[in-house]
Amino acid sequence: MTTITVRAITSEDYQQWVKLYTGYITFCRRTFDQQSVTTLWQWLMQHKVFCSVAIVDGQFIGLAHSQELFSPLNGKLTGYLEDLFVVEEYRGKGVADLLIEDLKRLAKDRNWLFIRWKTRENNYRAKAFHDKIARKTIWHTYQLDINKAK
Repeated sequence: MTTITVRAITSEDYQQWVKLYTGYITFCRRTFDQQSVTTLWQWLMQHKVFCSVAIVDGQFIGLAHSQELFSPLNGKLTGYLEDLFVVEEYRGKGVADLLIEDLKRLAKDRNWLFIRWKTRENNYRAKAFHDKIARKTIWHTYQLDINKAK
């Protein structure tokens, strides 16, 4: 049986992280933007965004990016799972579960009230996973694009 380890990212992990993150960018049908990736890496190193990676035989196979948010209504800190990605050959093998368990540990360590996230409406595999581990909220997500004329 393959041993999967999960840990927080370190400054020495850039090459493997960027390779894995590029896979996520492709999965999301986005274009690689070096400036955006550099900015994210800086946020990771400054702990403005948290990253855990899943590793098998020294290779990164999954990642979770999260951040801390304020909940004014609750007067508490909360967590937001921004990205959860597992390379295709390891999907369905418990990697996402391990990344979520690590995120739950982070949430407890930082005293978050809850963790929220969103997923694409047609990402049925992810939605099935999310339905097993969390409850769907009543909230819809809206986005106000600042730099686009309406």
